[in-house]
Amino acid sequence: LYVGYKATYDSYYVEQLARYSECFYSELERLAGAYGNRDSKRIGFLKTYLWRNNTSLVYADVPNGDSLLPLPNCFHSMRVSFQSMKKREQDNCFAYVLNDAGSAHLSQGAQPKCPDTTNRWTHFYGGNDLLWFKNWSQQQRYKSSLPRVLIYTWCTEHSYEIFANEAFWKSCYAHAHGYDVVFSDHLEVSGVKKPDETTNGDFMDKWYSDDFMWAWNRDVQRYLFSGKYDYVFHVGADVLFHKPHLDFPLWAYDMGHDITIMDQDYVQYGYNQNAVLFKPTDFTKEYLDLHFGYRVDFWVQGDNGPWMEAMLVYLGREAEAAGLRGYKNTCAELGILTMPSGTLIKKNFDMAVQKNKQYSQCFFGELDRLANTFGNRISKHLGWSKITKPREMTEMLPEHNDLLNLEHAVKPWANCFNHVREHWRSFEKNCFAYHWNGAKSNTHISGMFGAEAIGGVSGKCPDPSFDWQRSPWNFANRKTKAV
Repeated sequence: LYVGYKATYDSYYVEQLARYSECFYSELERLAGAYGNRDSKRIGFLKTYLWRNNTSLVYADVPNGDSLLPLPNCFHSMRVSFQSMKKREQDNCFAYVLNDAGSAHLSQGAQPKCPDTTNRWTHFYGGNDLLWFKNWSQQQRYKSSLPRVLIYTWCTEHSYEIFANEAFWKSCYAHAHGYDVVFSDHLEVSGVKKPDETTNGDFMDKWYSDDFMWAWNRDVQRYLFSGKYDYVFHVGADVLFHKPHLDFPLWAYDMGHDITIMDQDYVQYGYNQNAVLFKPTDFTKEYLDLHFGYRVDFWVQGDNGPWMEAMLVYLGREAEAAGLRGYKNTCAELGILTMPSGTLIKKNFDMAVQKNKQYSQCFFGELDRLANTFGNRISKHLGWSKITKPREMTEMLPEHNDLLNLEHAVKPWANCFNHVREHWRSFEKNCFAYHWNGAKSNTHISGMFGAEAIGGVSGKCPDPSFDWQRSPWNFANRKTKAV
């Protein structure tokens, strides 16, 4: 084959190889089909790129719906083809066959390098995240690396023990995906309207106090606009991430909007504002500032009524920009109360229910008019993660593998609050997170969720590198124990 085993091919060998190759490829195409379309019962041909036509993009869709895989055999002539087309072989090659040339013949940037152990791809769910990311990033034109995510919860010190299981699973999930997680009790709520009478109250009184209900709005922005994160997922302390969907990456909820929340149909207690995915954009800042502006009045559901009102205001602006009828604060007067929502619930529960129902009927009517109906809502800046109407199906499973149609895929339900668990079918299989809507009982949450005593943890984190014993969010490690 070689002259004196040197890197110079013998001319006779080269001629023979060329003649045989010409015959071989001619017969191969006759027997198995042309390049890119070969077919055989026993022999499989991995899809690659059509380099003869100067078309190359691994993981791109091909006409028959298959996805292209990384190239397992990047030999020398293939790498030369990449370079001539100004394509980077490191983006396409799984393995380099150096053909005795050594790594010096690889293009700059293609030299093998052991991955940094801090790289987010190397985390427990890194492989699953990669599958989602390859298609999602193309649809969103997301050019950078894996998104940086923070899971944010505002809570009081007392919550660490009351919701120990919830804190455990949030922390486990974040660790397994390479996200950050923070539980904050920073209280900056200047301007919140104060009631005429004050009471120390019990835990639930404090839980639903307006000061606590509004606190997250200012505090979350310290993280959201810090430049450290591409997404912040705002979720309550009373939320348990559901084990079957721990592999789902939060950023996959985003389909091109500034703020994404789970779609909901009519509920007499209003649109449940929880499990919200924020992007640090100008619109997000404007929306949060508008929302915080409503703190000067008492509203149904504390900060939740103003969240709904802000939603209608921005949807109304979009409608007017499109030449349609906007929103004229039609529902606002129905949502304003004479005392804090938590106080009204305790003093006159029936009146609280009536006020919530009146505002909700108005709100959902306007929401359907401005953004379309449940399951079909559209907005430039506000996104609603898709679900399937539960009345129309007996089984609904998140289509985790529908990577070719992410925009319309049914994803895990981000916010399974009481109404969802009581009225929607198959919620056990579909829920990403259970929202308890307040404090648990003093003993446990019973039934299918797994019972755990207050302060206890149910189950084991699938990521063996997760160390709950050393976590700062483990209530056993907290220096200050709340009363």
